Parts: sequence; C-alpha cells; structure tokens
Amino acid sequence: MNLCFAGSHAPDARPTSRRSRPNARDRARGVVDLPLHSRIASRWLLSRWLDRWGLEATQKWLRFNNSPAPLTLRANRLCTTRDRLAGELADLGVRTRLTGLAPDGLIVTEGHPLQTPLAGSGAFLVQDEASQLVAEVVGARPGERLLDACAAPGGKSLALAWSAPGGLVVACDVRPARVALLSGTLREHARRVGEGRAGRLRGGGAFRRGVRRRTRGRSL
Repeated sequence: MNLCFAGSHAPDARPTSRRSRPNARDRARGVVDLPLHSRIASRWLLSRWLDRWGLEATQKWLRFNNSPAPLTLRANRLCTTRDRLAGELADLGVRTRLTGLAPDGLIVTEGHPLQTPLAGSGAFLVQDEASQLVAEVVGARPGERLLDACAAPGGKSLALAWSAPGGLVVACDVRPARVALLSGTLREHARRVGEGRAGRLRGGGAFRRGVRRRTRGRSL
C-alpha cells in the first residue's frame, strides 16, 4: 500500500520509456527551467526525477509537493465516531469531508477546529491520513500488547491505543528531545480525556534492547 499520497491526487508518475527520457543536455535545461524554489527540490533530485520520469511528470511532482497539505483530523473512537465528530464540528462552523481511506479521518474544508471547544476535549487529534493508515495497517486488536519504537510525536501511539482497548501500547523513541515531545503528547491527551478514556499507554523512555522482548506483542 502506498501511504504517501493517501487521500490526495498524486501525479501519474509512471516511468517514461527509455526513448522518451531526456538526454543530458535536455535534463540540464529542464533542471534550470523547473521551479527551484520548491521546498523539496534540489538539483540532484530534479535530475534524478527527470531521468526516471521525464519532464512532464517531474513538473507534476513539484506542483504536488509544493501544494499545502490539508488539515486532517482523526476522531478518537474511544469517545466519539467520525460522523458524530463531523456533525459537532459543523455545529461550530467547521466543515469537513471524509478521508478517502482512513476510517476515522476528516479533512477540514472550512473553519478552524483547533479554535473550538472540541479541541480541548480529546475528541480528535490532528494527524495526516498517511499516518492514520499506519495504525490501520497494524490492525491492533482489543487486549493486544504493542510496541511503537519510533513513536514521537505520539499520534500513532494514541491511535493504536484507541484501536486496542484493554491492551497496552509501549511508546519509545531514541533521542531525548523526541522522548520529551512524546511524553508531552501522551500527558496532554490523558489530561484532556481523563485517564479512563486515554487508552493504556506507557511512554517517556528511550528505546532500549529488551523492550521488544518484554512487550511480548507486535512492534511498529
């Protein structure tokens, strides 16, 4: 499954035939002509894309990557549903549409959900659809024990906990700054929704050898 462009219109970047690929001179001219102000484009990357995909597809990739990502929410299935959340947001002047693949996702089309009372209730978190799908692919089941070894900032760990009520999610990361970010996310979520509805999470420690063995479940 390609998670990179979930819910978006990704460019059709099928490989060009060898005959239609630009030669070195055309490729160099194409690099100059393409918008180098792209946030993700460097000359070596543009040159690679031009060689593999051709000028037209490379231009599509640049336009896609330079387009602002939509604000996407994930409903907390422990205390609400996506449809109910959409209705409550609509009552507060926030319009949304359903994500294409993620079952709990809403894409904001109008309004500011983070400025509504729901933002502090724990009913949703901001998470792009690709990240939402990571937790879905894991397929966590109630009562299961899970290890998220690259957990910061914490959205995936929360989603796993929501998917596995009665289970345990051990959330870790390797750098102190990321561990601090992870701990803050989990504590803030527990404060908003209450310990009973936060899901069973254990976080705040750096990943160490032996954690996977002690978790005795699946790892992410």
